[in-house]
Amino acid sequence: MMTKKNLAKAVTLSLLLSTALSSNAWALEINKETITADSIKTDSRFVSSELEDSYSAVNGEKITLIDVKIEKSGNDAISLIGVESVNGGEIVGSIFGGFNDMANDNTLTLNDTINNVMIIGGYSQSGEANGNTVIINNSDVSTAAIYGGNTYGTSANGNTLELNGCIADGTGRSSIIVGGGGYGAEQANGNSVLITGNTKIYYNLIYGGYAKESKNNTVTIRGENNIVDTDIYGGQSEKTGNTLVIDNHSSFMNKVDNFESIVFDNVKWNNEPVFEVNFYSDGNINTGTGGIYVTELGEIDKVEVRELGSTDINIGDKAYLIFTAPYDKNKIEKFNGQESKNYSGVAKVIDIKLEYEDEANLSLKQNGGEAQTTTAPALSAVVTGVERNEQTNLVAENRAVAAAFVNQGTDLIADSLDTLSRDG
Repeated sequence: MMTKKNLAKAVTLSLLLSTALSSNAWALEINKETITADSIKTDSRFVSSELEDSYSAVNGEKITLIDVKIEKSGNDAISLIGVESVNGGEIVGSIFGGFNDMANDNTLTLNDTINNVMIIGGYSQSGEANGNTVIINNSDVSTAAIYGGNTYGTSANGNTLELNGCIADGTGRSSIIVGGGGYGAEQANGNSVLITGNTKIYYNLIYGGYAKESKNNTVTIRGENNIVDTDIYGGQSEKTGNTLVIDNHSSFMNKVDNFESIVFDNVKWNNEPVFEVNFYSDGNINTGTGGIYVTELGEIDKVEVRELGSTDINIGDKAYLIFTAPYDKNKIEKFNGQESKNYSGVAKVIDIKLEYEDEANLSLKQNGGEAQTTTAPALSAVVTGVERNEQTNLVAENRAVAAAFVNQGTDLIADSLDTLSRDG
């Protein structure tokens, strides 16, 4: 006779087995194959989509590609819809995480692959492409158009795009990297783009959001990356709520526009500013020892130092933030004297003042030549005060009070025992 406990176990096991089978049924994994624009037409695993020359899994499964080559047939290229991950291989075609009715909340991951056409988390011809995530690791995505979410219709909001250790060389072709949006899109709000892991981006365009309304988008450049002759925009034509985050990064930047604020995390303290650019070396070079030099800077409303990057901060320490061309100096001069409080760990409160210099010295090494000393307008952060965080005093006081209660309790117990001993 089956008890209630055994019945519950049986039901649970049945549900787990059902879920596992369902999960496996909704995944199409393809290993070490070559697919062409001709061969896919007769491949029973795929069905053609309403989008020209595009295909999805016949039962709507998500697609995983492992060491797969997708090739053209003559000039004909294909698009794959419903792709969840690509590992290795070479894709001469477009890949979409989702399309039209399925253009929301997709995740598309590429690892160690080559794709030079189009990579989109969610693509909608006339509706929404919201909440998609595209993560690209250690891949060559040169000359590709890359979108977290892409639409020609209502919205591409809340999408995430990350490039980690990639090459995106747009030489000879118009290339674009976009958190969310598309030509003619109505909205592209709240999207994010992260460039990290020594990614190399040449002759490209980067947009947080690209639409008639493009607000509250974030572009983050984290760590050492080579970004050459590339324009970076928060939105297509407006700056409202858009933020550029410079996190432990220093380089020349071509054009930075349509950002309301620039935020600096993990700044480089007390470094002499040295920039090296070499457009003729293998892989190009664009690095610096502190701050960003922007050759064309749009109007910004706020500059903020957020994460200090060190716990050993002292009065007088200085970190360069932004250098500009002389004709753009008014865009950073207006922040001169702005003050803020920051935290170094939990123990210190750091007072910072922004300082403008009309002619700051810097060294510039171009195309393999000797470093040359020059000057440029600059905005820096200077430490004007270091204080103990009052919250740490409160913690110490609370510990002292707690210790007093413990000691008092111990004394009471000792007195009680002593009384009992005498009474006995």
